[in-house]
Amino acid sequence: MASLVAKKKGNRLYYYVVESARVDGQPRIVHQTYLGSAEKVAALVKQRTAPLPLEATAIDFGLPGALWLAARQSGVFELLEALWPAPKSGPAVAHFLLLAAIHRICQPGPKTEAGPWYERTVLRSLWGFAPERFSSQEFWDCFDRIDEQQLEQAQVRLLEVWKQKQLVGRRLLAYDTTNFYTYIASTNTRNELAQRGHNKQGRHNLRQVGLSYVLDGDSGLSLCHHVYPGNVADAEELPQALTRIVALLDRNQIERDSVTLVLDKGSAALANTLALEQAGVGWISALAVESGAGRIARPRRGTVAGLRRRSTRCPRGGGEAAGPWQRVFVRAEVLGLLCQRAAQQHHHGARQDDAESAALRHRVIQAAGALYRNRHSQ
Repeated sequence: MASLVAKKKGNRLYYYVVESARVDGQPRIVHQTYLGSAEKVAALVKQRTAPLPLEATAIDFGLPGALWLAARQSGVFELLEALWPAPKSGPAVAHFLLLAAIHRICQPGPKTEAGPWYERTVLRSLWGFAPERFSSQEFWDCFDRIDEQQLEQAQVRLLEVWKQKQLVGRRLLAYDTTNFYTYIASTNTRNELAQRGHNKQGRHNLRQVGLSYVLDGDSGLSLCHHVYPGNVADAEELPQALTRIVALLDRNQIERDSVTLVLDKGSAALANTLALEQAGVGWISALAVESGAGRIARPRRGTVAGLRRRSTRCPRGGGEAAGPWQRVFVRAEVLGLLCQRAAQQHHHGARQDDAESAALRHRVIQAAGALYRNRHSQ
């Protein structure tokens, strides 16, 4: 239903023709056309020269335009263009990668819907490519030209660009894992990534793909990620992700002890604790409350804010630490709990496993115990 609506801007009234309809049971304005001031409307009626619109096109401007602007300002688009030069005509690999990401953020769907959606956005006028150039087959052909090593190089060089633009804080890194269920058939043996496992969305009957990622604690930018098979547990993925993280830090000349890696209880394990210590990065890990870690991992004095203020000093008053949050007292408590749990598992499993497995577990416990005593002595 169309109606005439006046809106006051400043000291003047401006008129619109609006069409209303019910959306989810509530009346909403679904379309409006600007007419102008009262004088302009009167002149149009008097002269009977009001233009008759032949057609109207709705363009999605806000979110696609903001994401495109962010890709330009952060240097992502320029870096992708440098890695994959644009062809003589048509969209470049950078356009396909960005369109796939922006489309998934704004309106998730298959690649067959990317081209029609692109035509209804501001990207159509900004890029100037016909929507037919972004068909599903074009996406397949483009992604076939992308080598996995090139993606790794892009990930490393992105951190270099963000360092130059001062977009990363270099102090706090947040690590987490997730998974995504797929509809890949069980009979499809070509796909090795999609496997069945514990799905965080509850779709355990479907094959899934795992993803680990590291975010900058200040800006939230994704610094590093890894796609892995869906049947790999979170604790098993951390060593692989840690190797990539330290390589990324070394490549960009960021001191390992100058950053602190924060991870949740899903990655807590004795072997991972040793790997984190050997890597030389600061770390804070959560542990499951049901394991008894709630009492030990909780700071004994002060609040979390106070813990952060005191984190640059040794807990025993031994002066400045090597890096921020490097010697948080909670870490020694967590490490001690892990050693205690490992010892209990050792005594329980030594009667069941063979001698070789028991000896290997005993060596790990000895190494962790020495590390724990060294932490407490400091």
